[in-house]
Amino acid sequence: MIQPLRLEIPTEITTERLLLRVPRIGDGALIIDSVLTSLPKLKPWLPWATDQYTVDDAEDWCRRSASKFLVREEAGYLILNRQTGQHMGNISSFSKDWRVPKFEIGYWLATREVGQGCMTEALEAVTQMTFEHFGARRIEIYTDAENHRSRRVAERAGYLLEGVLKNFSSNSAGQMCSDCMYAKTK
Repeated sequence: MIQPLRLEIPTEITTERLLLRVPRIGDGALIIDSVLTSLPKLKPWLPWATDQYTVDDAEDWCRRSASKFLVREEAGYLILNRQTGQHMGNISSFSKDWRVPKFEIGYWLATREVGQGCMTEALEAVTQMTFEHFGARRIEIYTDAENHRSRRVAERAGYLLEGVLKNFSSNSAGQMCSDCMYAKTK
């Protein structure tokens, strides 16, 4: 049986254009602008993206993410521009079942960064890390069926659509919606 606490998981991953790094205390101030300027595009898909989101909420997320990383419950990373250090979004890989082992990846990108391939680059890097360091046999991505940009990211990264789950979740307005389940297996 896998002992998650004993796994060596990288705290930083570099790609051609990106630095993915585990959040640290104080990073709430780094990410708040990306969240607030992207709220109109994030609100339909992410329940935490509300007009009441504050720098304290961002800081709390950073601290929770860092603590989850330490106990290997989740590998959450800030997506940063390697050249400027500017925050671009977040991506996380978390365990759904260590017996398989099976994981899920979730992500969001700042509106100003959309359309440049950065999220696909980040997803490919975290997918590789999840297979190599967590020993994943299966990785899933769930996205609202109407979130076409998020679906294209999964598809460009080589994930296959395995099904559309009707009335699977509710959106931020409380309406039932269908989710697409994408997966990649080893």
